[in-house]
Amino acid sequence: MKNVQYILTHNFSKIISQRKSYLSVKHLTSLESQIEKNLLCHSSILPVKVNNEYKSAQLLANYLTTELTKNRSYKQVLKKVFQKAKKFSFLKGIRIACSGRLGGVELAKTEVKKMGQTSLNIFAEKIDYASVKVSTKFGIIGVKIWVCFI
Repeated sequence: MKNVQYILTHNFSKIISQRKSYLSVKHLTSLESQIEKNLLCHSSILPVKVNNEYKSAQLLANYLTTELTKNRSYKQVLKKVFQKAKKFSFLKGIRIACSGRLGGVELAKTEVKKMGQTSLNIFAEKIDYASVKVSTKFGIIGVKIWVCFI
C-alpha cells in the first residue's frame, strides 16, 4: 500500500483562518477518506499557509488562474500582479505569457508581458517556471510564468 501526501494551499486557508479547529479537522478527515476510497491507498493532507505567492511560479500561476476564472480582464490582472511584484526586493523579474481567447475575442492570440530582467539564456540565473491551463467560458487559456530571483 502506497503512502500519498497532498499539500493544499488555497482551499483550506479560509477554514483554518477561522480558528475553528474542529471544522478544519472534520473537512480534512472527510477529504482523506474520499481520497483513500478513490485511490485505494493511505493518504494524509497537510494544509499549508502561504504568506507570499511570489516566492514560487506555481503559486503565482494558481493565483492568476483563479483571477482569470472570475472573468476578470487579463490586462487588469497582470497590471495588479506587476504592481505588487515591484514591492519585493527578492524578485529580479517576471515574464508572463497568456495564450488563448483572451477577453473573449474571435481569434486566439498570445500576449507576453514582462517586468524586470528574465534572461532565459544564462544558466546561472535562478529561474522558476510554471505552466497552467485555465478553463473559461470562452475556452481554454494557457498561462506560462517565469520568475527570476536575485
